[in-house]
Amino acid sequence: MGADKKLFEKANNDLKENNKNVNKIKEVEEVKKVEKVKEVKECTKEEQEAKDIIEKAKVIFSSTSTKDNDVSKEKKLDFNDPRPDLKEDHLLWQDVLMSACKLNKELFINLHGFRIAGTTLIFASKNLKPIYPKDWDEKTSNEKRKKYLIPHKDDINTIFKKIFNKHMKIKNGAKYEEEIPF
Repeated sequence: MGADKKLFEKANNDLKENNKNVNKIKEVEEVKKVEKVKEVKECTKEEQEAKDIIEKAKVIFSSTSTKDNDVSKEKKLDFNDPRPDLKEDHLLWQDVLMSACKLNKELFINLHGFRIAGTTLIFASKNLKPIYPKDWDEKTSNEKRKKYLIPHKDDINTIFKKIFNKHMKIKNGAKYEEEIPF
């Protein structure tokens, strides 16, 4: 019987050890689940931000009525600078986008897209000059300019002239004299 008792105790100890191992495995799995949930929540937050941007774009692109070219009458549209993180020209873009939405719906959409991509505006030799995103090569910049901006050159010149004069009024009475170099 002594051997049976020892065998029973060994089996009992092995069972306890296995239970400890099972509990450790469960704890590790639980930690992994928690980490996955955190990871999913972070992805979900990023995905939600992307979905919000896509929804705004859908609203902009879904309003295609050619009868009414004044985008400002659309209640759901956000005419604010979509890139407030680019602070140096934030106020210029606020004015440019608001002017564009009142003048020409398609132009507003195109300029909004350029701004989202990271286009900036600078004051250059009596005009505003667009600086295209750094990740666009020359070919890409030229293609996008030709497709989206050149067809609206006159409206862009009108808007940029207005904004240039507004922002430069304080500095020596500067006047807009040149067309914008696209």
